[in-house]
Amino acid sequence: MLRTNSRAARENLQRYITESVGDYLQECAAYDGKKIDLSSFHDVAAAIYETFCNEFKPGYYSRRGIPENETFCNYAQGLPCGALFDYYLHSAVKTLGDILQETDAERSRFTETDAENMFTTLIYREIKKAL
Repeated sequence: MLRTNSRAARENLQRYITESVGDYLQECAAYDGKKIDLSSFHDVAAAIYETFCNEFKPGYYSRRGIPENETFCNYAQGLPCGALFDYYLHSAVKTLGDILQETDAERSRFTETDAENMFTTLIYREIKKAL
């Protein structure tokens, strides 16, 4: 089992993010006349964050005292950004367990809701660190 802040877990998470959202971001960038370098996680994270800001307006919620990370979790539950948040539709425990390289016994400590919340928080953390 990897710790969530270990280098290997962060690399696995960045790979998951890039693979899940790559086609969606390229299609959106082509529509807007932009280019996105999928080999640069900074570019991928910036595009996801820009999409989040354009679609969900986190400033609106922050003025009402709702933290941005909570707003991001609410945004993720709407299944935006291609396949990035598809774990809400199937087993988040399995997907998170694969990223953290957990055994079946270690995966059983999470409920689906706990795994979804943790996974979304980890994605938000990686995106914010990359900006």
